Amino acid sequence: AGTRRIEALTGPSAEAYLLEQQDRLQRIAERLSTSTAEVEDRVAALQDELERLRRDEARSRREHGATAAETLADAAVAIGGSFLVVARLDGSGNDALRTVADALRIRLKSALVVLASVDDGRVSLLAAATPDLVQRGIHAGNLIRELAAVTGGGGGGRPDLAQAGGRDAARVDDALALARQRGSDLLS
Repeated sequence: AGTRRIEALTGPSAEAYLLEQQDRLQRIAERLSTSTAEVEDRVAALQDELERLRRDEARSRREHGATAAETLADAAVAIGGSFLVVARLDGSGNDALRTVADALRIRLKSALVVLASVDDGRVSLLAAATPDLVQRGIHAGNLIRELAAVTGGGGGGRPDLAQAGGRDAARVDDALALARQRGSDLLS
């Protein structure tokens, strides 16, 4: 209809509003240890620093994942011409688990990988299989559903890669014990 609505303050209400805004700006400046004139620049600098720290953390997690993959590859169990890797990497997110699993599949050539992590009380599970094992009938999605049920969660995925979450962090070790047993059965 082309009708516009404008809200405005006048007189003492406008003065009170401006004083409130000035007080708010002053409190923000004090928290940032700067003057009111430099608040904008200080906020921009803090945002840049936060972004740099996030990038550094992501790089650190990738490097940690690469180191973990090397250690886990050395400890892989050979079963029936393939390798089984079952491990707990607490503090790792889904992306880190996927990175480690991908590195293990590349390095070991023929492997079934099951990884778990508890991060801030959240359970993450991941199962990954190399293409040769998928052709033999191993399905990571079916395996991860079985393991997630142990931790009170659910999930699924493709035959080569599947993820799940769980609610009961105390049962992660039970899920990994089941993963060792089921992985051994599947690879035998």
